[in-house]
Amino acid sequence: MTKPVNYLTNSLTGLEGEPGVFYNYILAADGLFIQAKNAHLAATVCIAPQLVRGLAPLEESIQLLHGKIPMYFLNLALSVLCIKPDIEQYLALTWQGNYSLGVPSQSQ
Repeated sequence: MTKPVNYLTNSLTGLEGEPGVFYNYILAADGLFIQAKNAHLAATVCIAPQLVRGLAPLEESIQLLHGKIPMYFLNLALSVLCIKPDIEQYLALTWQGNYSLGVPSQSQ
C-alpha cells in the first residue's frame, strides 16, 4: 500500500525506503529534510539540522520545472502592486504552457 507521506534515509548507497505519494521526510547526515515534487516545482528543504553519523549528506534545492520565471513578470507585479501600496494584494503566477500573471478579484 502506498502511503501519502513516508520516511526515507539517505544512506551511503542512496535513498532507502519507499517514497510517499505527496512528500517524504528524509534523514541524512546533515539533518532531517522534507522533499516534495509536483508538476511545477521540486523542493528539498532542511527542517531540522543535525549531524547524523553513518548517513550521506543531502543538499537543499528548489527547482522550477518549467524554467526560470522571466524578469518582466517581477517588473509587472511590482507595477501592479505600486498602484495601491497601502493595501495588501494577491497576485498569482500560473503555468498553462507558459507563465502568466493573474490578478484575481479581491475584496478590500
